[in-house]
Amino acid sequence: MEWLGLEIHPETPSSGVSLNEKFSKSNLDSMLKNLNHSGSLYGINFGKLERMPNSHNALEAAEFARSHEKLKEYHSSLMDAYFRDLKDIGDLDVLSDLGKNLGLNKEELIDAVKNRNYETILNNSANDAHSMDINSTPTFIINDKYSVVGAQPIEEFRKILDKIK
Repeated sequence: MEWLGLEIHPETPSSGVSLNEKFSKSNLDSMLKNLNHSGSLYGINFGKLERMPNSHNALEAAEFARSHEKLKEYHSSLMDAYFRDLKDIGDLDVLSDLGKNLGLNKEELIDAVKNRNYETILNNSANDAHSMDINSTPTFIINDKYSVVGAQPIEEFRKILDKIK
C-alpha cells in the first residue's frame, strides 16, 4: 500500500475556513454524524470539528516524514492532531512538533515545508489522481483497476477482492 498526498481543497486560505462557511448546515451535520458513527464502530473518537485547515503544509511535512521513513507514524499523528485534538494542521509549529515527537528534526522539517521541497511530488500525485478521476480521500486503487472511495466497510474491499479472484 502506498499513501499519496492529495490536496482536496487547495483554494482554502492559509488561515483555514469555518466548516459552516464551506458546507451547508444540513450537509455538515450529516457529514459529521456519519464521521462520528463510522469512527465509533472502531473506537475512534472525533473532536467537534469546526474548521477546515489548508492542508498543503501538512502534505509537504508528510513527504518530509516519508523521506525519513516516518510517514506511517507521521500520518497517524497528523490525523489525530486534526480529527481528535482539533489542531490546525496548516500551522508549521503544529507540524514541526508532530515531527519532533517522532524524532524528526524540527528545523529541517520547517525549512523543507517553507522551501516547498516536495512541491514536485505533490504536483505529480495530484496529476496522477486527477488522471484517474480521483477527487476525494481516502480513495483506494486496487490492481490499477478498481477503486473504493471514502471510508468504506471492509465488505466493500472483500467484494472487489472476490472479483479479482
